[in-house]
Amino acid sequence: MGYIPKVGEMVRIRQFDDMKNEYGGDDDYIECTFGFYDYMRDICGKSFVVTEVKDDMMVFGHDTSFSISVDMIEPVDDIVVDGTGIDIDQFNEFLSSYCVQ
Repeated sequence: MGYIPKVGEMVRIRQFDDMKNEYGGDDDYIECTFGFYDYMRDICGKSFVVTEVKDDMMVFGHDTSFSISVDMIEPVDDIVVDGTGIDIDQFNEFLSSYCVQ
């Protein structure tokens, strides 16, 4: 099996054409684990923090009513702010240095 995210990890819903090229299908349906339908295109590119992974297959943490499988997501390695890629660890370190404790 491919990529399995961990709880707490930031992930992103893959682009429709990217999944279609990998798993096959047409403009209405992609043949991945749970099936990805045309009406789900609006969630492509949306990021979320994983709250649970069930059976190394189903991913929770998104705010949709759809069943999201591991083959529909990709890891988010960095944060983009104003078009500039920033390493997540560096960004968190920066923020914590300005937090009042």
